[in-house]
Amino acid sequence: MVAEIQTDESGFFEVRLPPGSYSLFTVEEKGYFANVFDLDSYVHPVTVKRNAWKTTQITIDYMASY
Repeated sequence: MVAEIQTDESGFFEVRLPPGSYSLFTVEEKGYFANVFDLDSYVHPVTVKRNAWKTTQITIDYMASY
């Protein structure tokens, strides 16, 4: 684990990270959750570049019914 943060009431979060590739997870009542994967084994992959902001959206839908 590189960092652990909490969101605000609306779900917004920000964290400073060194350049590199990272996986994002949310912590839910019964454990970790992620629903996006890539071919390089990253879970909810995000690539951080030097001196740049990166935005992402995490959709927590494991309890949704469609």
